[in-house]
Amino acid sequence: MITGYDTVLVCAQSPSRAVRRFLDRLHRDRPDLRVAVEPGDDPSFRPWGAGREIPTGRAEVLVAEDEEMIQRWDEDGYHLSPTGTGPLMISFEPCRVPRLRARVLENPYGDNGLGFAPHEVTLVGTDLFLVTIVTPDADSAYSTSVIDRLAECLTGL
Repeated sequence: MITGYDTVLVCAQSPSRAVRRFLDRLHRDRPDLRVAVEPGDDPSFRPWGAGREIPTGRAEVLVAEDEEMIQRWDEDGYHLSPTGTGPLMISFEPCRVPRLRARVLENPYGDNGLGFAPHEVTLVGTDLFLVTIVTPDADSAYSTSVIDRLAECLTGL
């Protein structure tokens, strides 16, 4: 089985609008962008643009920059193309628990001059969503840029 690299983000409300913004931004750079949305009225790859909807509760969104990438995806899975881009999958669903334990690796208080050591925290919320983006790898310029871009769109909810 050919798989990609999963990055899980947690956000405080349905990410459907943020995912749409993310796709709109990708579409500006890649006019032949093809997207498949499940569940949806037609889960096949179609051009991205006006009239396409992202469900609010849960969804799986497959993203390819063109028809050629769709064909390569079927054959090679998540891979970086010669241009340094690759296919993506974004899925989201409501978090099924009201609390999540996590390990904080960056100071959530900012640089307050007191030093910082990684530690355990508990995220608490009633409208948390888990957003998973699957990229071809963990650290290519392309993968880090699309992960960062999706996180920025989620922050702007």
